Amino acid sequence: MPLSEIPLRTVNDIVPNSAADPRGETGSSPNAAQENRLQRIIRGEWIPPEIHPEMNSIESVVEIKDFNLWYGAKQALFNINMR
Repeated sequence: MPLSEIPLRTVNDIVPNSAADPRGETGSSPNAAQENRLQRIIRGEWIPPEIHPEMNSIESVVEIKDFNLWYGAKQALFNINMR
């Protein structure tokens, strides 16, 4: 498929509307736990990873430690760790 045919996604396609709950229903306020997590990310706080127990039985193919990504003068990713 040529690149011109690939549909472009916007941040609204990726990040859920803050007024919608996780089930896709709209409401007056977002899920409190999700809002708290997003607010911590916005403030630049460290967020502990959430690892599904099923993943412990799968052998890792790639491991990344303390990865940082800069986009020009702006740092886009901070200390990413993946296994």
